[in-house]
Amino acid sequence: MLRFRGDPEQELKEEPANWPLLATYQDQVDLILTTLKEHYDFRDYCAIIANLPAGEKINRHIDNGKCFKHCHRIHFPIQTHRDVLFYCGGETINMKEGTFYEISNTDCRHGVENHSGLDRHHYIIDLFQGS
Repeated sequence: MLRFRGDPEQELKEEPANWPLLATYQDQVDLILTTLKEHYDFRDYCAIIANLPAGEKINRHIDNGKCFKHCHRIHFPIQTHRDVLFYCGGETINMKEGTFYEISNTDCRHGVENHSGLDRHHYIIDLFQGS
């Protein structure tokens, strides 16, 4: 966790909390946010770095937390491999490092399978729309 709202079931009025690890990654997060501001109008954000270990998977599911319905969820792969497959609806995506992907977690079943020998690392940024 870098900057997060705690419980995703809570109302949006709760302000995200900066976790201690954010200080280590703040420059990278700021650079990502600067790029995203060219494409999105947002007032706040949450950020995590997600690791999917080699050989592991995240079963297909739909996110239903209240906060997910009010944000744009952006994946930014840091380390990945051609054998890491992201499934969303009927689509299979091999996300590439250095590319942004917006995923609607509340509208489609999604999951990930890491068939590679490397851990997969993504920044996942939730952008909360400007008011």
